[in-house]
Amino acid sequence: MCCLEDGSLASLARKVLKIGDSEKPIDKDSFSWWRERPNSAHLYLKDFYRTQLHWTATEETGSAFSNLPIVDPNKLVIEKTGHYFVYAAVVFDFRTVTKVPQVYYNITGFLPVISRFTFVLMGKYGGSPFSEKRHTGYLCGISKFYKGHQISVSVNDHSFIDNTPYANFFGIFRL
Repeated sequence: MCCLEDGSLASLARKVLKIGDSEKPIDKDSFSWWRERPNSAHLYLKDFYRTQLHWTATEETGSAFSNLPIVDPNKLVIEKTGHYFVYAAVVFDFRTVTKVPQVYYNITGFLPVISRFTFVLMGKYGGSPFSEKRHTGYLCGISKFYKGHQISVSVNDHSFIDNTPYANFFGIFRL
C-alpha cells in the first residue's frame, strides 16, 4: 500500500498488526482483516454522472473491497440490520474559477421496502470570498441501517471533483 512507504506510518502499522521490524514486510496481505470483515466496504471513486458518484471495489493496492452488494454502481446494499460506521471523502478543486461556489455533498440512505429516502450526513462548502481553492469534504458518523437499505454518496455539482486516484473514497462497516 502506498502509505506504507512513509516510515512513521509503516511503524504504526507494524505495531497495530503486531509485526516486528525484522519480520516479514508489510504488504496488502497484511491487511486481510480489513478486507475480510463481514458487512463492510471501502470503495474508491471510479467516475460520476450528474450527481451520482460511481464507486469501485477494484484497484491495484488491495485496499478497496466490498463485502456488500453494489447496485447502480453508486449504492451499497445493507444485508444485516445494525449500527454502522459510514464515511466518505470527496476532494474539490476550484482553481479554474474566480469565486468558489457552494457545493453540497451527502451520504444518503434509501429503504425500498417503505420508499423512504433520508439524509444520513450532509456537508456544505464554499460561497465565501475566503473559501480555499481546494477542499476535502469528509463525512463520517454512526447510523442504524436496516436490511435492504441502499447507502450512497451524492454531490450537487461534480464539475469540481478532483478525480485523482485514491483521493475520493466511501466506506462502511457494521459495529
